[in-house]
Amino acid sequence: MYRDGIRILVVDDNEHRITTIRQWTQLPSVEVRITWARTAGLAIGILRRDRGRAFDGIVLDHDLNEQCITDVDHLVNGKDVADAIVQNVDGDVPILIDSGNRTEGPKLAARLLGCGFDVEYVPFEELRHSDLRAWLKGVVEASADVTIYRRWQSQKKREDRRLVPREPN
Repeated sequence: MYRDGIRILVVDDNEHRITTIRQWTQLPSVEVRITWARTAGLAIGILRRDRGRAFDGIVLDHDLNEQCITDVDHLVNGKDVADAIVQNVDGDVPILIDSGNRTEGPKLAARLLGCGFDVEYVPFEELRHSDLRAWLKGVVEASADVTIYRRWQSQKKREDRRLVPREPN
């Protein structure tokens, strides 16, 4: 969580979906910053570059071949992005899989759940505004918990340093 908002990585190649997600993620009390990766290759690059908890939540599609940029983009999909998530993202980052692929979408969810991630699977065609808002509320709460924990950890380290006796010169 950054200052007064959250960062969401949306991995989707459908411009209608991204427009809908942008509209539905406008919250009155929290700024939502969206990073859009329109290909699996872009998403994998972003996840490798911004390791850990750079994003507070991830929205992931499986079939990502509508806007291929390179020849490799035809060969990779949401499964490859899920592998990059497992390798590069903290396990407490909530994930929403919105794939309309009713065979591969649940497999993505199972893969990430098996690796300890908090995952919801809702095909985009069934995703309602209220579903996305409820998921975002969970993202904000998880992000706030992490921020509070990190502040506590930092404060504890400062206190521990004060308690350690210094050796005389």
